[in-house]
Amino acid sequence: MKTSFSTKRLSIILLLFTLVLLLCGGSYVLIKTYRPQWLHTPAIATNPATTPILGFVDKLNEEPTDGGKISVLGWAVSKAGIARVELVLNGKLRIPLTIAVPRVDVAQAFPDYPDSGKAGFEGKVDISNRPIELQTLELVVTDKQGGESILTRRTLPALNAKQTWSDLLKLRGLKRDDVFYFIMATSNIASGGATDVDTIFRPYESDTVKVGIRVPILYLRTTKGRASDYTFDADFPSSHKCGTRTIAEDNLNGVIDYAVKHQLPVLFTLNGGIWADAACDAPEWDINDVLEHDAANLQWNEKNQVMADDYLKNLSGSMDSPELGRSLAFNIYATKNRHYKKRNLQHAASIIRKFATQYPALFIGVTTDPDVYLNPFFSGQQWYDYNPGTLRQFREWLRGRTIFRTDYGRRA
Repeated sequence: MKTSFSTKRLSIILLLFTLVLLLCGGSYVLIKTYRPQWLHTPAIATNPATTPILGFVDKLNEEPTDGGKISVLGWAVSKAGIARVELVLNGKLRIPLTIAVPRVDVAQAFPDYPDSGKAGFEGKVDISNRPIELQTLELVVTDKQGGESILTRRTLPALNAKQTWSDLLKLRGLKRDDVFYFIMATSNIASGGATDVDTIFRPYESDTVKVGIRVPILYLRTTKGRASDYTFDADFPSSHKCGTRTIAEDNLNGVIDYAVKHQLPVLFTLNGGIWADAACDAPEWDINDVLEHDAANLQWNEKNQVMADDYLKNLSGSMDSPELGRSLAFNIYATKNRHYKKRNLQHAASIIRKFATQYPALFIGVTTDPDVYLNPFFSGQQWYDYNPGTLRQFREWLRGRTIFRTDYGRRA
């Protein structure tokens, strides 16, 4: 009896082991065609330069959109002088580029380097007649002492990489949540903020990997102004200024129109937070700036203080002298804040909902994460939020009297 039990257990173990081997073998059969392309990373042997070579690649377009040509543009300088610049394909095939191209900008930046006024290089390499599959691109600069430096190196996906799991996907079908988006955060769409996003990355897309953009919509700032009680304006003109600065670079309908025209998915950032009005004070348009004039609407520090909005004007950031000293409180008793936020958010969201219904493939989602900052910009010198309404809500929460009330949904 004991022997029989051991035999059964051994048989089960062998059966499981055989099943694992079959699964692994099947997986290998599925990916073996692609594995060499994934793992093969040819490298060019170089003679490292002893004198530093400085440079930059302004353009390296490896996509076959121009009749199978690769366009290259950049510059390089060295105290030893530049002898040649080559585009190297797959670590082996070296193609010389045109050098000594005039670059006034480089001459101004590096006046002490020889021939910096002619530091440019360029080329358009035709690969349509070369029977090779591109795997790597390298730009190699050689100085007049024979030393080499690789300015950039790119590894390209295999031509059939996107089909690796396509058969499995076809078996069960594509679901919305299967798509992974690489999202480019940008703004100023009308003036080129998203230029080429829809073309440069398009060859890398598949059924489950897409490229999109994330654009801030300043829903408390892009309004119809004081005369209309700061109602949200989806067509807010970029011509409105506060001093020399643009009040808002994007409006909602402009972003939607761009997304449809370029078939570019969008994550809408509905921003009514501390960064939304940081560029400049515009109370004739921005209800955020108006609300910030009343300390009761603001976050307080641990000393019951409210700082001036430009108190942190010397901080470095995405703009000069950002106004980050004041931020709206978002406790349930900040009724004015919540009224304008809710009204304008709902207006903006209703437009986005129509867009999402009509163009579901272009709608990534909506985020309001900029709205929930407890002012972090005083960097440990001050702490937020000690607004009396916030403290009241917190104390009620501790006693279970607010968050867990049955009518809280109506107060939110």
